[in-house]
Amino acid sequence: PNSGIEGVFEPALSSLAASGVPASEAIPQLRVLYGPTVADIESVSGQQAYYLWEAGYQTPHDILEASIEELTAVYQIGSTTAPDIQDGARELLHED
Repeated sequence: PNSGIEGVFEPALSSLAASGVPASEAIPQLRVLYGPTVADIESVSGQQAYYLWEAGYQTPHDILEASIEELTAVYQIGSTTAPDIQDGARELLHED
């Protein structure tokens, strides 16, 4: 059984699967739709959220999957800020 946010959109996954949309394709989209987004990470400013989103980092999951180097390549994200943002994403997803 899926826990957390995936459990919330389990019914949508079932319906999408019946329509031929694989879970691997649907989950990233549903994470964005159901939230949280990068804007919900406590240490992310509105400006940083904008640039992260534009760079393809839309959810806390995206932030955690990125390397520090990938995050610091985003405008307004520095080598001190990137680990703080990952810590905030971890907290938001309760992945301590």
